[in-house]
Amino acid sequence: MKLHSLDEIKTPLSPSSLNEWEETRRDLLGSIRFSSSIDLLKHDAPLSPKIFGAVEFPGFVVEKVIFQSLPGFYVAGNLYRPKDLTRKYPAVLNPHGHWEKGRVDLDPLGRLPQRCANFAMRGMVAFIWDMVGWNDSDQIDHNGYMPEFDAWNFSHFALQLNNSIKALDFVSGLPYVDASHIGCTGCSGGGTQTWFLSAIDERVKAAAPINMVSAYMQGGCGCENAPFLRTKYCSVDYAMLIAPRPMFLAASDGDWTAHSREVEFPAIKRVYDLYGAGERLETFYRSAPHSYDKPTRERAYDFFCRVFGLENPYPDEIDIEIDPADLLIGNIRHYTEKEGIIEGEEALFGLVKSIMRDNLLKLDAAAGSEIIRRVFPELSSDTLDIPYLTEDPQSGPELRLGACPAAYDGMGIKHLHAYNYGWDTRRVSALRTLIKANPERVCIAEGKSAYLASIAAKLAGSRNLRLSGPKKDGLDIPGIELVRNLPDSPVGK
Repeated sequence: MKLHSLDEIKTPLSPSSLNEWEETRRDLLGSIRFSSSIDLLKHDAPLSPKIFGAVEFPGFVVEKVIFQSLPGFYVAGNLYRPKDLTRKYPAVLNPHGHWEKGRVDLDPLGRLPQRCANFAMRGMVAFIWDMVGWNDSDQIDHNGYMPEFDAWNFSHFALQLNNSIKALDFVSGLPYVDASHIGCTGCSGGGTQTWFLSAIDERVKAAAPINMVSAYMQGGCGCENAPFLRTKYCSVDYAMLIAPRPMFLAASDGDWTAHSREVEFPAIKRVYDLYGAGERLETFYRSAPHSYDKPTRERAYDFFCRVFGLENPYPDEIDIEIDPADLLIGNIRHYTEKEGIIEGEEALFGLVKSIMRDNLLKLDAAAGSEIIRRVFPELSSDTLDIPYLTEDPQSGPELRLGACPAAYDGMGIKHLHAYNYGWDTRRVSALRTLIKANPERVCIAEGKSAYLASIAAKLAGSRNLRLSGPKKDGLDIPGIELVRNLPDSPVGK
């Protein structure tokens, strides 16, 4: 099995027909939904949005926003809107990406407050919210990680995708927003959020991922990656899912999108052409560093105006001075239900596991089988685990499984957990390969290894096992009860 690194060059999909693409499209969508566990994060807690602290500017108003994306877990942001609330407006979501100051960053290469203000001045509602651990949304750290995340198929990528969906819920529910005209745009990590949200939620009618869709770099942060997400597909493939909805795709010669005119643009255009919608893809390439700079912003304003049927009253960006102090909230706990508020990674993960357990119990057999299929796919025999045989004079030959090598020096691996199959997947793959190659051998395992060995044996078509388990202790993984309850279960009851 191949280890995937940050800068590995990928080959985008090249479907030859619409039927072929639609079949692949279903698998791509399934990959996102599985890798993010987004369906297992569903809950009944209300958004409970709070909108306050309005500051008026010529032609628009900025407000502060807090809403609940998980029970006790809150997201902060700013709402830029026209003053007149007697009519409905299109809206544009603006995930901010890894700018140093997040949603309030004034760097000329991004000018995020100015970008949102210019959308509002052109007759659109613009909403921008914090990434996990950024600015006011400080209940956990942005780069927080616990090894147990992988066992539950949970990640900050999942958390941010959930936040993005809730941001879309919030904006769609505003009485002055036309929910049939909602777009999304962001640069860098905000571009990643743009295409994943747009891919799985077709309430987004137009998208503009800026300087991020690349076959040469697959996202440099855990918030952009999850186990299983890029083992088969790359960012370009996922961005194709926006087709045939309108897309503005920008790139430059100063970052990993430098080959877009030869690679990424044509690859995505092929999919649009399969729909007969080539004119809905607009590309923009310029000589510039990694950025959402003024020329790109001006093209984006015009793109969304045209898509939403608005006349663009300003051919150029309007320069607006906005003090970040007017945008920041401070301690969001003053505006939330203080009892039950999540504080820290461990508390959040405890909540997530509780929600996922409840949702797993509601899955039917088909949905459960699909999870098992994706967790334990047919992998090559080139695994990182070390399966081995022993020849004990008294007990006879045995199959055993060694540890995965700890050293990865020289392999170019970054964000290892985000670019590879989960550890248990590798173990099952290794065991299955060994069992299939040695069908007469007896496989001996206990505890969690017994649980994994039973799955491997089932997949290998063998029941030649000697198991002392599975034991519940140390088996804090969501799939155990699910697998037990599947028809023809690979784990004995």
